[in-house]
Amino acid sequence: DLERDLERVRVREFERDLERVRVRKLERDLERVRGRNLERELERVHGRNLERDLERVRGRNLERDLERVREFERDLGR
Repeated sequence: DLERDLERVRVREFERDLERVRVRKLERDLERVRGRNLERELERVHGRNLERDLERVRGRNLERDLERVREFERDLGR
């Protein structure tokens, strides 16, 4: 009877340990996935910001070039 009780206790301890290991592994996996998702989202946002900045700069450059052409045309017209 004592041996059976001891075996039950061992089994319960083993199950608890196993559950702790599973939980730790799941937590690590979750952290890894969250990290990758955050990195991916950061890349996406960073890319959009770079594209927006590039469009803004291109637009300003085009406006400046257009203004120069207009000035040149005005100067030619004089």
